[in-house]
Amino acid sequence: DIAAAMKRYRISAPWTAESLAMHTQAVLQGAFVLAKAQGNAAIAAQSVDHLRRYVELLFHSPKRQ
Repeated sequence: DIAAAMKRYRISAPWTAESLAMHTQAVLQGAFVLAKAQGNAAIAAQSVDHLRRYVELLFHSPKRQ
């Protein structure tokens, strides 16, 4: 749940859990359309990898010392 993750990681941002969920769906659906159009599943896999890294950056929490 994105809202729970935002609370857990104390994210205060100009975007919302709903907007991130919509962005995630847009990326995933677009990736599948492109992969199908080009006949290459690797395109979808690469898009999912980029999305995962993006979300990790949004929720990155520096290690505490």
